[in-house]
Amino acid sequence: NGDHNIFSWQGALIYKPAHNGSIYLSYATSANPPGENLGQAGGADGPAGAAQVRDLDPERANSIELGTKWDLLNERLTLNASVFQNIGKNRVRGFEISASGSITDKWDIWAGYTYLDPKVREYRSGSNVFDGNQIKFIAKNSANLWTTYKVHPDWTIGGGMTYLGKRYADDANSLE
Repeated sequence: NGDHNIFSWQGALIYKPAHNGSIYLSYATSANPPGENLGQAGGADGPAGAAQVRDLDPERANSIELGTKWDLLNERLTLNASVFQNIGKNRVRGFEISASGSITDKWDIWAGYTYLDPKVREYRSGSNVFDGNQIKFIAKNSANLWTTYKVHPDWTIGGGMTYLGKRYADDANSLE
């Protein structure tokens, strides 16, 4: 019928065991409007082109995350870590660690690593069954490292790199 009421919410509990650290637990719901992925030509991430928006319901998902944040080196360097799960028509579980801030008065760093386990929960197209496959376009591993160093009050040098692991371009996980 095309009329959909979409309501999402988020809640969190935060515990501060020390002045420079915290632990949190977060839970949230989300919904994508009907037809948002209509133009993606089908697959586990969207309906086939013959589907009509009026035939679709909003895609709903729930997320839960447990994490911690600590400020170190006189609160110049922040370390974060979290584990999470997002579940809807598909499921993504993972963890993330990161560091950002100053190691010394002249040396700054931004670094992180993320592991994702993106699974198709249930998807069939004709006689093809894609249940349990990796969700296309999502890499399991990604990392980044960027750093700068102040060599002179007016000069800073820096560099970095980003890594993105293998991704599939199809639901069958046959095209990388």
